[in-house]
Amino acid sequence: MLGPVRFTHIETCAREAITVYKLSLQNAANEVEERVRDKERRKAEDLERSRLVKELRRRDESILALRGLLVLKSEKRATRSKTVGGSGDGEGGHGMGQSGEQGKVEGNEIKAPAIDYESLELKRLRLLDKARDSTIAFLLKQIDASEQALEQQQQQQQQQQQQEKQQEVQKTSKPQTTAANVTEEDSG
Repeated sequence: MLGPVRFTHIETCAREAITVYKLSLQNAANEVEERVRDKERRKAEDLERSRLVKELRRRDESILALRGLLVLKSEKRATRSKTVGGSGDGEGGHGMGQSGEQGKVEGNEIKAPAIDYESLELKRLRLLDKARDSTIAFLLKQIDASEQALEQQQQQQQQQQQQEKQQEVQKTSKPQTTAANVTEEDSG
């Protein structure tokens, strides 16, 4: 290589070397950026993971409390339906049923299995979070339904008591009028 070809060759090699150098700098910068982004993503995932773990534990406790409340309401409703048919005074049966039911619920505490949330993947934790939300919503609906049924039973019980009182009043007033009629007929 002699003459101008040699200088063109040197220029081409220098450009290629500079291009390779720039690409390597760019790749290194991209790798650094990627590492920084990866670190930030991991940090964000760790924060979300810790938040989800705390939230799931709190929701597990809420679910246990709601399940206990649902059991209490269901037992209360069952006890009330038994007292409506069994005793004339629903209020006395109701008060006794409440204290007895609380003892049963306290004695039969619902225990949740211990779950190691820290070992689960973030995707799984998100799914569990949604499942816990659904469970809480379901339990709240069940509690509302149980409360409504309990209110209906109370209304029915009050209506029965009113009807019984009216029947008693009618029974007591009828014999008095017929006895007065009989004494008037005997005298006449």
